[in-house]
Amino acid sequence: MITRSRTRTRSKPQILQEDYVKGLRVDRIRQAQDEEAWVSGIKKYLVGELRDLDQGEAKSYSLIATDYEMDLNDLLFYCPPTKRTDEDHDGLMRLVMSEALHQDILHHYHASLEGGHQGIGSTYQRTRDHFHWRGLYKSVQRYVGECVDCETGKGRPTISGESPGNIQATNPFQIIAMDHIPSLPRSHKGNTKLLIWVDLFTGYVIAKAGGSRTAQTIAESYEECAFRRFGASEMIRHDRELGFMSDFFRAFNKILGQRQRATMAYRPQANRSAERMAQTITRALKMYINLGDINPGWQYEEEGPGSKTVAVPDPETLPTG
Repeated sequence: MITRSRTRTRSKPQILQEDYVKGLRVDRIRQAQDEEAWVSGIKKYLVGELRDLDQGEAKSYSLIATDYEMDLNDLLFYCPPTKRTDEDHDGLMRLVMSEALHQDILHHYHASLEGGHQGIGSTYQRTRDHFHWRGLYKSVQRYVGECVDCETGKGRPTISGESPGNIQATNPFQIIAMDHIPSLPRSHKGNTKLLIWVDLFTGYVIAKAGGSRTAQTIAESYEECAFRRFGASEMIRHDRELGFMSDFFRAFNKILGQRQRATMAYRPQANRSAERMAQTITRALKMYINLGDINPGWQYEEEGPGSKTVAVPDPETLPTG
């Protein structure tokens, strides 16, 4: 009788082997470098192929060739002209990227999940730590400036005058900041807006999804998400949105015995904690949710068991500040 083993030992396909994938990546970068004139010219100068260069090119490359090196894979690296020892030489080397690969690199360090839609400075520094090309900062500046997700999120407030002074909280939920995030992708329950509260003492955040920005909706959401759990605050900080400034919401706060402190006109940065959190949440949502389709994970966050709110961190940490 002939028996056949149930288990099969299969070798990993070539396309999935790490060395094979690494080789493909090296070939692509090397080909892109050879197709760009100034990169190819420096490589020819470093290997001594001067017959392919005219006198002017050879002279110009000789002035910068000391800042470039080639590895065993014929890839060109840039090493900054700083005082360095042999130990940190390899850590300073940056791979020279041709123009054909600029968009791929910038997408990874800005628009991808790892990039997180950070600003120009952060994106530039993270790209500069590993790669080099001419006009790197201008490329990052242009890419971030043209990013649709960054432009549609809440931008930095414009400073139009001196600050009237900061509000300092001395205990949890003594003062909270409030703001709206409008125009979000419609969820399966029809919610398109997010109302957020930020405790100015602990940084604790509460977010409530909804489909309306009326004063009654704001009051009901506050009563459900904040008042029932932590009681009334001494003061609520907010901008001059109509729902916050309405007579209904003012009367509601008067009943609870808490004051309202609206920002001055054209100075939304006075409510910087809520404005900053709104910007952070908007960026985070756009990383996980397609603008044309709601991710099932977002629906779960909205309809999760026990509560419709999203809050971080754990409330038990509040008393410690």
